[in-house]
Amino acid sequence: MDISRIYYDACQFEETAGFLSHQISLPLARPPVIAFVVNATFSIELFLKCLIVIETRKKPKRIHDLHELYRMLSRESQTAVNDEFLKIVALSPLLNIPDFPSDNLQGGVESVLKGMDDAFVKWRYSSMGMTKSYNVSFTKEIITSIKVRINSIYSIQ
Repeated sequence: MDISRIYYDACQFEETAGFLSHQISLPLARPPVIAFVVNATFSIELFLKCLIVIETRKKPKRIHDLHELYRMLSRESQTAVNDEFLKIVALSPLLNIPDFPSDNLQGGVESVLKGMDDAFVKWRYSSMGMTKSYNVSFTKEIITSIKVRINSIYSIQ
């Protein structure tokens, strides 16, 4: 498994999600919400798979369930990702918004991932009415937390 390839593929989806996130904030007739959700959650999936490959040296399962992928990480990586996530989220201006849906933050990154475990699959097929509501407000923070862990234990070439 080429770890660097997985990492850089994930970075491309992350960068696309970042661009789309900016577009969503503009007053557009049709903001690219679907494209953002698909790219952001697929980026998370790839970063998790990258970390799994680093830890196990095995090809990751071909699944899209973010929560299940997170549970495949070592306990040490789960703790490191969660601690970094909570540190970043504590500084988020979103938490200052009245009535912001932050209830799933109580369980940390695992709870947030569980809340959007199949977002990539469901939103890819939104034209078939398969979407459901997800709180994807902290995708950037999740991505950053996973990348911090990856870069702390592996040197990406």
